[in-house]
Amino acid sequence: MLVRLAKRDEQWLSLQFPYKKEWVDSARRFKGSRWIPKEKVWVFSYTLSNVQLFLELFSIQNTQVDEALLAECDWLREWISVHAEGTGERAKELGKPLLSSAALRE
Repeated sequence: MLVRLAKRDEQWLSLQFPYKKEWVDSARRFKGSRWIPKEKVWVFSYTLSNVQLFLELFSIQNTQVDEALLAECDWLREWISVHAEGTGERAKELGKPLLSSAALRE
């Protein structure tokens, strides 16, 4: 099971994952978070405090970050490089988008 974090636009990030109560509780902690049932995605404001909170709440082992977001967010790139060290193939996969921002909105 993967938690997918993506840049929705300049103001919003999206978080998509299979239902797991712990993850839903975490998603509710983001400032400005809301559930969009039609898209089956959580959205929250794209702020440094929310990015920091994401880094605190989710494990590198079950996280997949959108390529566009990685390209512009140094904190996420650093988090992946520090925490993915020694995880072999999984570390390589973290930088590859499974679902683009556009696909998350569809």
